[in-house]
Amino acid sequence: MFRRLTAFVGGIFGHNQRDTANEDIPQEHSHLPIYHPSEVPRFAERTSVGGQMAYIGGNPASYTTALKRTYGNVDTPGITSASRRGTRKRKTGSHPNRKRGSTSLLNMLGVRSLRKEVVFEDERPSKRRRRGSSSERDSSGSEDEAPAKDKSVSTGSGIREWDPWPSGTWNEKYKRRYYDECKLTVHWACEARGSGKNETGSKDAETEHGAKHVHRVCLGVMKCTSALCEVITRPQTKQSGRNQQLDNGCSCGHPLQWHGCDAEMKYWVWRNGARFKHSGYHNHEPPPTRHLTAAERARFAKMVKAHPRVGPSKLIAGIPGVDGPGESVLDISPVFVNPQRVQYERAKILKPANSTRDERLLPKIRLLQEQNPTWTIALHWADKIHMVIFQSPWQRRMGLQDMIKSEAVNGTVSDACHGYFLGNNQLLFISSAFDPIHLKSWVPILMTYSNGAKTVNYRIHFLHLFRGMAQECQARSHAVTDRLFANVVDFSDAQRNGFIQAFVDFWLEFSPEARDERELLQAAEGLLKGCRQHFGNQITRIAHISRVVAPERQTLFRQLAVNILRADDENDMQRRADELVHEFPRAEGWAKWWMRPSHRRMLCYGASTMAKQLWDALPASTNAAESMNHKSYAMVGRDNNLFYGFSGIIKIITTFERIYDAARKGQKPFYGKDRQYWKYTRLKYGFTKHGRHEPRPKRSTDGRAPDTIERLTAADPRNREKKEILFQRCFRWMLSSCWLDTALTVLSAAAGRDFDDMKALASFPGSDNLLTKLHVILAAHIAEAAAASPDLDVKGCNTLSQLRTQFRQQLVRAKYVPDMSSSDAVFGWLQQMLAKLIVLKPTALDTKHCISKFRMLVAQVKKCEGSQAMPVPHWEVAHPLWRAPLQLSTSLHRAFNGDLRKW
Repeated sequence: MFRRLTAFVGGIFGHNQRDTANEDIPQEHSHLPIYHPSEVPRFAERTSVGGQMAYIGGNPASYTTALKRTYGNVDTPGITSASRRGTRKRKTGSHPNRKRGSTSLLNMLGVRSLRKEVVFEDERPSKRRRRGSSSERDSSGSEDEAPAKDKSVSTGSGIREWDPWPSGTWNEKYKRRYYDECKLTVHWACEARGSGKNETGSKDAETEHGAKHVHRVCLGVMKCTSALCEVITRPQTKQSGRNQQLDNGCSCGHPLQWHGCDAEMKYWVWRNGARFKHSGYHNHEPPPTRHLTAAERARFAKMVKAHPRVGPSKLIAGIPGVDGPGESVLDISPVFVNPQRVQYERAKILKPANSTRDERLLPKIRLLQEQNPTWTIALHWADKIHMVIFQSPWQRRMGLQDMIKSEAVNGTVSDACHGYFLGNNQLLFISSAFDPIHLKSWVPILMTYSNGAKTVNYRIHFLHLFRGMAQECQARSHAVTDRLFANVVDFSDAQRNGFIQAFVDFWLEFSPEARDERELLQAAEGLLKGCRQHFGNQITRIAHISRVVAPERQTLFRQLAVNILRADDENDMQRRADELVHEFPRAEGWAKWWMRPSHRRMLCYGASTMAKQLWDALPASTNAAESMNHKSYAMVGRDNNLFYGFSGIIKIITTFERIYDAARKGQKPFYGKDRQYWKYTRLKYGFTKHGRHEPRPKRSTDGRAPDTIERLTAADPRNREKKEILFQRCFRWMLSSCWLDTALTVLSAAAGRDFDDMKALASFPGSDNLLTKLHVILAAHIAEAAAASPDLDVKGCNTLSQLRTQFRQQLVRAKYVPDMSSSDAVFGWLQQMLAKLIVLKPTALDTKHCISKFRMLVAQVKKCEGSQAMPVPHWEVAHPLWRAPLQLSTSLHRAFNGDLRKW
């Protein structure tokens, strides 16, 4: 009986909404379908009987859905489709079908009242009573004179949730606290109307009479005229905007139709309360939602704060969990179907915590100082330099370690962590020291937030580092020495200059009379060691730039670059760099950068002013700092806002300290004998990780085209053409013999022009007789060159190589070269030999003739005009003198484009 009566009520309501003529209720509704009881309130939740609305509950969208399901696509009362401009037609009077018989029929069906909440007699009242019920309104039922009831009811979790879809005729009064939380926000598309003369006022008024008054009228919705389109458009608040919407039409291409609404909303707000008055029913679907209520915003904020690293896409799909995605923001509000809206609302919650404004951040820093009174939490907030220094007493103790002679883990390693804070210029400076006893790993001894990486930023960081070390030395009664401050850093000029300036500042503050500023600058230069890993990475990067280094010459480039690190002094380092530039001219800018005095002194011990013992005791790279950066990411994460990052820094330091205390009491913080297991791996296999082993030869397959540099640049032996030899037979390389091979080849080329003139060397007198040996080599080289053939004569090369080796042995015995494996200048040995002969002041013409083949004689010629006694012009020739060897510099080479004839 219940289900049949329910369907009958729905049929009557639906019929009255369609009919406009004054006629009795038809009898054909007895055939209406029977719905499940759970669908009954949805079917007849807001229906019209006699032109008025019966309020039962639910959301207004279900009303039209039920009508369509029963009767098809029909119009509803109060909605006009006569004009595209959407001129609203206000209802006047009551519906012609509103008769006493209809009301009696409703009473027979169990409906207690119209224009009030409808409750079926055989249905138990809901625990949550909706607004507009008879118990909450004046029994008279007057819309204009219904007194407001105080509805500021609190639940266990606070003020009850506000319904953003109000409907019906009701009037409620709230406390001001309730209004401040929910703002009485509505989701209906509304247009503001002017307030009455006596209704304007202020939110700070003492009474309701002078309260701030807001009056809004619902604009209904805009719907597509196509029966296949279900798009609902939210009307704009201005008439010009609505006209534009109607002109543009629906997104599907059909015209839009404006369905107006007569519902009105008014509310008054004063100092201690608020009142909301709603008149009329919304006989249309709800428009698309654009705003969040206070409850929805609080729920969203709770979700974001609980999962600050979950992005918009995951928030929409569901919070990741162990059992799969969980709660979604779509469960909160439909506005979150837009990922950009999710990102915007999420940023509003997270961004204030990342603000660097003084009024927001400084109180939080002072709170951290109060919570950690024994820590050094120093604040530098001036001249656009924002820095916060964090150092605990435990960090100061760990910063002072005894010298470790077994391995190079002494000193301090400092670097900047670029991914800890959110923002490009928000950095975390970390200085670390090695604990060899308990943790057997690097630990942070100073952590600093900085809003930049300028010299002044590093200067402040290192100054606090030095002060902390000095404070611990004084506590232990130890002397403060320069060696304590030795640091391994990268090659940033800001980092280097910041260290030097901080070193000078510290000693002028700690012991101003000991040294002057110039001496302190020199001492600071000898305390910095650069990271060789950075240099190695640069070599790899340049070697892969094919425009600078050809693919087939990468190995040579790497050898020449690494050879720079083996220099004995600054001059030797420059010479090795020049050799690299000579082979790879496009790498000149790269080599010059590394050859800057400040860089090469930190890169190579031969060019450094640091003591040898200290250089060997310091690490060769800043890998420890990179490892500390990754540990920070693993503990707290990346891209943290400022205050969250500050709290994370304290947690990182506290965590290291707790692990250290546990290890000191016997709790093992790692498996195995040693935490640095990679050392034993390197001793056993020759490398620390699989990625660093020598790659095995790759198997060739006919199913893969050549796609590597080696295979593409290698010549195919089957198609190789035999070319005629275009070079002379020469010496074979052996034990760095390039310099001597070059000298002998050049001399042979010069002597071959007129070798008969060189015969004097064959009978050169002297004990060492080196010029005679030289004549033999030149003669053999010229003879082999004249007999060159397309087929390489291996014996000829062997003969020349043997003569070269014998001659080199004689040069070593004569002490013109150091040994058989060292390199020398191309003609250095020849100049020493000739200088020795000239010192002996030879008088024999044959000897002078032999020397003149390699050294020039200069004779000064003067023309004399004569004297008064003998006015006869004549020439004077001075005694010939040996001239020093000519050396063509790089500037001359550029001036004459390398052409010796022009010179």
